[in-house]
Amino acid sequence: MQNFIPAELHSFLLRLPSIPHLEAIILFHRSPNEVWGSASLATRLYISQRTALRIISDLSYLGICSNANNDSEQFVYCPESESLNTLISSLVDYYAKNLIEVTHLIHARTNTQEKAQEFANAFIWRKDK
Repeated sequence: MQNFIPAELHSFLLRLPSIPHLEAIILFHRSPNEVWGSASLATRLYISQRTALRIISDLSYLGICSNANNDSEQFVYCPESESLNTLISSLVDYYAKNLIEVTHLIHARTNTQEKAQEFANAFIWRKDK
């Protein structure tokens, strides 16, 4: 039987560009007092430091983390509201029990965006052709 992702979690997940973003949120949430930089996040997620920096930037923009001690390269879990913290807690619990549904949703969204971009690129007028 397929589980249906609750509407609020579904909407939030659609805002995440990738599974590493979700995994980063989980790491931040599980270690709220830990200070994260791109190097430490890259090591934990097995991604490049450049990708980790982009993920941290995205999570900061979403209001999930913020600069630690006014250091532009160090971040801590600091949701901008209690409702966001509650949502993230729900997401962490839901993901632990419904990993496949959550990953399918994120991958389907990513694949749809890539296909749409490929379709749009087909209509770009190029002088070399």
